[in-house]
Amino acid sequence: MKLTSIQIVLYLIFIICIIFISYYYINTSYINTTKKNNIYKEKEGFTDNKNNNNPLKEEINIELNKLNIKDVSTQKKIFTYITSLQKLLNKYNNLDVAITINNNGQLCDNWGNYSNGAYNASKNSCLNIPGQNEKTCLNNNSLVSCSKYFDDGEIDNLININTNDLVNNSKYNIYLGINNINTNLNKANIDMTTILTDYIAKRNLENQQDYFIKYNEYNLADKKKIIDKTNKEFEKTENNVNINKIQFQQTVEQNNVIENKYNNYYNYIFYTIIGIIIVGILNFMFSNLD
Repeated sequence: MKLTSIQIVLYLIFIICIIFISYYYINTSYINTTKKNNIYKEKEGFTDNKNNNNPLKEEINIELNKLNIKDVSTQKKIFTYITSLQKLLNKYNNLDVAITINNNGQLCDNWGNYSNGAYNASKNSCLNIPGQNEKTCLNNNSLVSCSKYFDDGEIDNLININTNDLVNNSKYNIYLGINNINTNLNKANIDMTTILTDYIAKRNLENQQDYFIKYNEYNLADKKKIIDKTNKEFEKTENNVNINKIQFQQTVEQNNVIENKYNNYYNYIFYTIIGIIIVGILNFMFSNLD
């Protein structure tokens, strides 16, 4: 069937329309998805806005982008966990180490109603009381020094805890865990791809073998038909040959009989002619004698 110029132009217009619609649909879907993700990020505080003044969010975004983690929900969970941990640890940046023994080695008394109960919440801990140059506690309702426990500076060193190191270690472990997960996922993806490739190759080989088996079965059946037909024709030909042979033999026999008859007829005629000649000669001879 030959295509006219109008049909070719219509086909081209149809193909161009399909390409244009597909391109428009893909771009529209991508734009809508991007807008939804940006709206969700803005709600959750995960935006790419350079004016975002939260360095922790920016750091988490940078690290997760390095790890190719684009899921906003995952980003939010990690950020929530780290900020919660940071807030919890910030409560213990400065620890008030409770010392409840005075310089005499005696257990301090509860502050109770001392100074109108201003220190009652501290129970019997050594405190910095206004007007005192060192930490003191109560003993028999009198202020007694606790200073010697603080002289070596060990307790002061325990007061300040570097919570940033704990947070950084936690972030490092999270990022390392995500990286390990990504590595394992990539390896699993490669393994799955290899398995699927091998499976597809084996299936293709199996399909090819099935095709060739069926093809060979068809050919064998077809060849069997041809062989059967050839055998029948050969048998028919052989029968015809046998018939012709018999007919030839009969013809030869008939020819031999006819030839024998001809020979006999020939002999009869020959001898008859000779006899007539002899009789004629004798008749001629005897007639001359008379």
